[in-house]
Amino acid sequence: MKDEIYTWTGPILLAVNPWKRLPNMYDLSHRSEMVDEKQPRPHVFSVAHKAYCNLVRTGHSQSVLVSGESGSGKTESSKYVIQYLATVGHDSTDTRVCFSRTEQQVLQTNPILEAFGNASTLRNDNSSRFGKFIILQFESVTEESPRPKISGATIQTYLLEKTRVAQ
Repeated sequence: MKDEIYTWTGPILLAVNPWKRLPNMYDLSHRSEMVDEKQPRPHVFSVAHKAYCNLVRTGHSQSVLVSGESGSGKTESSKYVIQYLATVGHDSTDTRVCFSRTEQQVLQTNPILEAFGNASTLRNDNSSRFGKFIILQFESVTEESPRPKISGATIQTYLLEKTRVAQ
């Protein structure tokens, strides 16, 4: 049970911030072990995988909501969801994924966004004053591309609390 930071409560994934790095927890070379259609492990990759599979199966937009208190790991969880979605459209047997320029840009946005507008709070030395709404666009499913890849993204930011704004 050591370092098991995720659990299911119905269809909702709950996470506890371990406040330390967990080796191999987010290693994409093990992604097939993390997601199992019949018995999904409680892991952020399982949530991302389910959303991706539903997108491919239904052709309808999917949503992943990442919520929590300051310092709870929302930014890290979001980063891993995006990382998973950027790789899932590629061959799962190839550990050396060659990302398209668009996929690379999407993966590189988070550190840039986190560099601006952060403040120190009682719970978190690097608390964002802005919420982010991220929309990922995917290619259409075709015979040539049965596993669509990210083809674009939109990121909207909004002010969370005026009390976090420093004069």
